[in-house]
Amino acid sequence: MNPGTPQEVTGTTEVTVLQPTAMLDYPIHFGAWSLVPKIAFGAEINVQTKGEEVGQGAILLGGISILRAL
Repeated sequence: MNPGTPQEVTGTTEVTVLQPTAMLDYPIHFGAWSLVPKIAFGAEINVQTKGEEVGQGAILLGGISILRAL
């Protein structure tokens, strides 16, 4: 922390993470095209950490897909 100061810490941490999520999407159709907004809720759980402890907790993800039927 504290970049550029004598308290700055550098190093490497290796983390194995489990991220269970539940997703909701709502397809909106426009002829051969579809727009699909998505939202997902979940958790980031550190299963194995080599080095300093790093953050974990709730996560919120969002996305949009644009699809065309062939």
